[in-house]
Amino acid sequence: KTIIFIRAISDIRIFKEAKALKNTGEFYTIFFTKVINRNLMRSAFDEIHPLFSVESLVNKIHAISKKCEITALHVSSPPANICRRLIELKLPWPIIFDQYDSWLVTMGTDYSGDSKERMYDLSQQIEDEKYCFENADGIISKTAEIDYVKTVVNIPHPTLIYPDYALEDWFVNAQEPSRTADDRPHLVYIGAVQGHSVPDEMGYSKFFDFAHNLNNQKIHFHIYPSPQQTVVYYEYNELADKLPYFHFHSPLPPDKIQQEIAKYDFGLDLTWYEKASQVTREKKKTATGNKYATYLEAGLPI
Repeated sequence: KTIIFIRAISDIRIFKEAKALKNTGEFYTIFFTKVINRNLMRSAFDEIHPLFSVESLVNKIHAISKKCEITALHVSSPPANICRRLIELKLPWPIIFDQYDSWLVTMGTDYSGDSKERMYDLSQQIEDEKYCFENADGIISKTAEIDYVKTVVNIPHPTLIYPDYALEDWFVNAQEPSRTADDRPHLVYIGAVQGHSVPDEMGYSKFFDFAHNLNNQKIHFHIYPSPQQTVVYYEYNELADKLPYFHFHSPLPPDKIQQEIAKYDFGLDLTWYEKASQVTREKKKTATGNKYATYLEAGLPI
């Protein structure tokens, strides 16, 4: 039974989902992507192929189908446009939509804003998400936010909540926090960061305020960013030059970062929202990501 995974940018959730299937011994896993850490992904996938366009992807899938039984196409988002295109083509295989960090939940169904400086048009992303929720053959969600989605979007097909889990192979031995000479606490955050160019309602600018706040209290604040976000590194490096208690580190692979962060006092699971809308309340109630699992793997209190 062959599962074909498709996502423009590879991530650790894809790895864990594919590895869980592969570990059963019942599935053959294939991955199409544009950006990938091959050394990491190799143990989860039997085949890895470049993703150039939807047209070339479909041609390749048809060729694969002549050699083996394709059980499903597992398409991750954001962005959701690839999944939408595949659904619209009415292919003969079930399409499973795995929505990671739903913008429809974060911003609401009626969002209308400036998408300048972003990787993709946010309003269009929300429209594409809605289409996929309504038309995919099955939905996988990382959190219970799918229950909120069901109140604003008609989802006629099966849904599955599949959280980002802690991987047994990646647990590290518990460590005592390593103290610096000032004997002050060290807090660490891993994951997505953005620069000041992102609209304030996205909340990411609060990282800068937070760093200043902790610096004033002489509390060390460490950030290990996602590897694909190099465009905003300079803003955080400039901040680290100004604040002695703020530390901005180079990103580490998802299977190596646990050992590094185990030496700190606390892992931070942060969500920045100014407005207490229904949408943001739902996001706060339900959203946990892979960082939560990584903190568990590192033995950190959160």
